[in-house]
Amino acid sequence: MALALSLTGVDAHAGDTAIAESLFREGKVLMKQGDYSKACPKLAESQRLDPASGTMLAVALCHEKAGKLATAWAEYLEADALARQDGRAARSEAAQKRAAALEPKLAKLEIVVDGATGELAGLQIRLDGILLQQAVWSTAMPVDPGEHSLEATATDKKPWQTTVTFTAPAEQQQITIGPLEDLPPSPIEKEAPKPTPDEVPESSDATWVAGGILGGLGLAALGVGTFFGVRALDQIGEAQERCTVDHCTDPEAIDLNDSGALSADLSTGLLIGGGVATAAGIALLLTAALQEGESSEAVSADHGSFRIAPLVGPARAVSLASAHQGIGAHSLAKLHGGVVMWGGLW
Repeated sequence: MALALSLTGVDAHAGDTAIAESLFREGKVLMKQGDYSKACPKLAESQRLDPASGTMLAVALCHEKAGKLATAWAEYLEADALARQDGRAARSEAAQKRAAALEPKLAKLEIVVDGATGELAGLQIRLDGILLQQAVWSTAMPVDPGEHSLEATATDKKPWQTTVTFTAPAEQQQITIGPLEDLPPSPIEKEAPKPTPDEVPESSDATWVAGGILGGLGLAALGVGTFFGVRALDQIGEAQERCTVDHCTDPEAIDLNDSGALSADLSTGLLIGGGVATAAGIALLLTAALQEGESSEAVSADHGSFRIAPLVGPARAVSLASAHQGIGAHSLAKLHGGVVMWGGLW
């Protein structure tokens, strides 16, 4: 296992070395062509994959040719350190000479922080997006030619930003970060005015109307359903009087029984629909009352419910019962193999 892991590490390193060598060669070709914008990134990636003092020298030289003198100066110093570690005296000497030649040409930026500003909580200063530690403040820092962004932020303060541009070698600039402006106070959210007792939410009007309509239709359906239920009992009762035998052959009695069954079906449908509509209407009316806030007491009501259970089978039957306790009326008849049971409470 240890050997396998060791070989894997060797293979990975060998792969990185091969890629680094390829990038190094491509970078040198591009440098000769003067295409530094493509050459420098390839050389830098080669150095990352397989660090070496010779590659670092090439990276520094590329950036020097591209005009990034501060970057090249820092890289020459790094190449010197790597060369001395490797015992490459010639490379170390070459790196030192190039760094020394660039130093007088470096543009420098000094950032001065006002005394009170330096004490602000959470103060952070960034140059080109890079956070600068406090030790760097008030120090002339080498920077590349071109435009640089400077930003200062602190707790409860407005961000401060500026741009600094260097156009000439050895140019020096000093930027002072003064007092930062306070952030404006957070706006206090105003509470929506509460409606007075005389004010009625607009939505409650529509709720009242819908509840009244549904409730009225439901009550009407319950009334008509009750009518057909009573009629079903009368028709089946009359049919029973005309024909008392198990197998009835009287055509009028059979017609009355069929009409009674149809009336029972109508009663069932109307009572179901009426019950649902009435319940929905009551719910909407209660909602409207709550929206208006006219009562502070909890209102509860038992409006009752109907249970309609059609019995499916050889015999035709309809059962209607009320969930309320009270006085009721029940009827049962059997004729021509059919049973009708209907009950109600008022």
